Amino acid sequence: MKKNILLFTGEGKFLLDEKLDRRKKIFKEKYGQNSVYVFNSENADSGLIRNIISSGNLFDEKKLIILNGFPKDSYSGNFIKSEIIEEIEKYFSKNLKNISSENVIIFVSYKVDKRTKFYKFLKSSKDIVEIEEFKKLSLTDIKKNVKSFLQDLNPNINLIDYFINKVGSDLYSLKLDADKLNSYCKTNKLRLDKNIIDLVVFSNYETNAFEVLDNVFFNKKKTYILLDELKNQGLHYLQVLGMVYWGFRNIIQMLDLYILGDKDSKSIASKLGLAPFVVSKNISVLPKIVNRKKYIHKTFEQLINLDFSIKSGLIPVESFYIELKKIISYIPDKY
Repeated sequence: MKKNILLFTGEGKFLLDEKLDRRKKIFKEKYGQNSVYVFNSENADSGLIRNIISSGNLFDEKKLIILNGFPKDSYSGNFIKSEIIEEIEKYFSKNLKNISSENVIIFVSYKVDKRTKFYKFLKSSKDIVEIEEFKKLSLTDIKKNVKSFLQDLNPNINLIDYFINKVGSDLYSLKLDADKLNSYCKTNKLRLDKNIIDLVVFSNYETNAFEVLDNVFFNKKKTYILLDELKNQGLHYLQVLGMVYWGFRNIIQMLDLYILGDKDSKSIASKLGLAPFVVSKNISVLPKIVNRKKYIHKTFEQLINLDFSIKSGLIPVESFYIELKKIISYIPDKY
């Protein structure tokens, strides 16, 4: 019998998120746009969660309820207050067997703390709860994914290796840059080679990313002007999205190390595999934005969702810059 309560966990974040997005899309198509409820650090409310799970009507409408950060997650972008986790744990420990089969509940905890009572409780309820672990991919698996991303360009193993060495092992970055290569080669009717990878993937990344990031945290008006300039240059939306994504990803990784006490630019550059000047240029900004970390993480997630929404046809590509500005506006200039 298929279980309706699941825990998605593991450091294979890209594949986990991809499966979660597929679930949401299919569920909305089948049961309507209002059938999916997503809770995270921004809106997690134990009372509201309990009400949605327990509420029903004569027709017992299907609901997909996604609880990010439950059980306790060590991944900094998926943090939920301990008192909320405790309240939800108490609710499920009392009501797990009585939850309607019409509700599909997915807990999402990337780096789950396996010492917690909540995790142990879910694991011990294996007759009701299914735990699916998304492991960190090996290099072989990363290559398989890249080959899939670039299948229309039919790259050989040398090109795949070259691409990964340039971009890194993060599947989100690899997917965004692979999409840019697909678009560029298709538009210009070109065969993929190393020169095209150098041109498309990295052209103006650092210059434009730095200019946007220099202003995004402190001067939204200037940021919007810069984005308008990029739009007027006629850049494909994936080039701009990839550039902004690249910048935010680096800032988040630097913030994580900074919060852990590493404040040396050379050390951070070495750990993240970045050029020293990339870190030294941003190191002075970190103490000014550390209190806005949750907003930065949320912005990063919204960039990924924007890419998915455009590719799935939920948002027209013509609205890209409008939506991007909305996402960036979420970060307060002061905190």
